[in-house]
Amino acid sequence: MANKKIVKNKKTPYLSPLANLECNNHWDFRDAVGLICQRPGQFDNAFYFGENDFTKTYGAFKTVWEIIKEALVEKKVQLVSGKLKGLSVNPLIDTPKEALILDRDSFLLWYSQNKDRIKQYLTYASLSILHEEFLDRLVKENVQINPSNRSPHPDKKKAKMNRLHEDYVDAVVKMLDKNPYLKWPDFKEAPNLKVLIRESGLSPKESTLQKNWLSKARTMAKVKGTPGAPKKK
Repeated sequence: MANKKIVKNKKTPYLSPLANLECNNHWDFRDAVGLICQRPGQFDNAFYFGENDFTKTYGAFKTVWEIIKEALVEKKVQLVSGKLKGLSVNPLIDTPKEALILDRDSFLLWYSQNKDRIKQYLTYASLSILHEEFLDRLVKENVQINPSNRSPHPDKKKAKMNRLHEDYVDAVVKMLDKNPYLKWPDFKEAPNLKVLIRESGLSPKESTLQKNWLSKARTMAKVKGTPGAPKKK
């Protein structure tokens, strides 16, 4: 896989806000929320003319705010710097800039896994994901795993399964590097892993994925234990 040229938290006046975000490994909490739903205060003109219902719009925005906060608490989105107590209690009051800095890749993974849920909440207020195409493109680019020095289409079934095994484990290791707290359901529903399996044309058993491939990835990522697994009595 070609190395992505990402400059850590570097901003330049020559780039649009979206381009700035694309160039950074870390995102401000406010920017992350704003990619999904615009703050209601910026819709005031529409409210005056009856084009939107403030209560519904605020409710949708607050819900997005809360589920991202929930993801931070559960460590599904990694916090790079800052503390949750620095988050404004009222979503309409700006959280100080850079009070919370998120890891971009773990946020994109969380977004991809919760996109349908987010869309349902926004639909209640007749809204849609504000920068859906931008987020979807970054998610897709974030899961391209085929190295340039390998043939993408091995001929024999065994070779294809070996390739899928290698790519699946490699992808899981990258996910664990970003978030070591991920559990089996997170991997089972991860869009990037589903893409790998679908494009391979194979159907590996769930037990193989969970007990063998995931176990190998945990070892490679130096993640001990299996989060969420029942303890032996």
